[in-house]
Amino acid sequence: ESKMILSGELGIDKDGAEFSSLFPFICRLDNDNEVDDPDMWEKACPTINYNADLKRKMFQEYSQMQRNAGLRLTFMTKRMNRPMEDTRFAVASYDDVLHTKEKEFPEKMDEVIGTVDFADRRDFASVGLLGKYDKDVYFTQHTFIHESALRLQNIKREVIDISIDQGKSQIVHGKNIEADYIVGWFLEMSNKYYIKKIAMDMYRAKILKPALEEAGFTVEIVRSGSVTHGMLKDLVDDLFINQRLFFGDDAIMRWYCMNVYEEHISNGNIRYEKIEPETRKTDGFFSFLHGLNFLDDIYDSAPVTVTNSSVENTGTGFTPLVF
Repeated sequence: ESKMILSGELGIDKDGAEFSSLFPFICRLDNDNEVDDPDMWEKACPTINYNADLKRKMFQEYSQMQRNAGLRLTFMTKRMNRPMEDTRFAVASYDDVLHTKEKEFPEKMDEVIGTVDFADRRDFASVGLLGKYDKDVYFTQHTFIHESALRLQNIKREVIDISIDQGKSQIVHGKNIEADYIVGWFLEMSNKYYIKKIAMDMYRAKILKPALEEAGFTVEIVRSGSVTHGMLKDLVDDLFINQRLFFGDDAIMRWYCMNVYEEHISNGNIRYEKIEPETRKTDGFFSFLHGLNFLDDIYDSAPVTVTNSSVENTGTGFTPLVF
């Protein structure tokens, strides 16, 4: 939330979802290298020298992070207040994630891939469309949020309220997020876009595949885990670093991306994981990731411009084919 205020995404001193009463006062290291000097830790954690248990725990975590890249990112984020600065392990830099708001999903797309991801139907569920236009990749999503998730979990409401105002999410009441919500969203989108297939992993397919197929959609199962994540890593890096990826102005999708890190595992592969398992949600990112498996299955929807070099060079109407 502090970064959103400092970057201008959130205003202050006014009412409404797009404004905040928070005054950003951030205790943090001045640079990442200071983490190796415990005398500097007081900058990020002013109480460290007054709490022996906390100090001992931080030294233990510092020792453990030397052997685990994921723990390093957690320590830098949680203890040193240097979130996502180590771009070797972050999915993308904050600036590259923020850049995704620069373009909205095109009104005209020849074909798109549908996507779904959720951890629990009494939590968050993200549905989306993935498309290509003029060599860029576009993703638009909608999140269904079960009311109990906000009531029982310590989730910051600011980004949720902004997302609701943006029309990118909605609160769902009842026992769970029924399949009808997800099917209904895709049916609504199919009035505007040709959805070639809908991508999801096996766990979600067991619940949703019959309902989606009954509605006329083709469902494709994707593998989850390190093998798939490793294959998609170069593509994900390219899209963010070269700023070819656009979500439109979608606060909750940017939040999803900033909640993910790359865990480097022993066999050389990577696995995308949550920074913090309880309060950080990642459903939209993994929904997007499912769709990337089928990016090559759809056309670039930008109009094709054909230039006849023979006309330009000779002035004749066309060059006939001679057999």
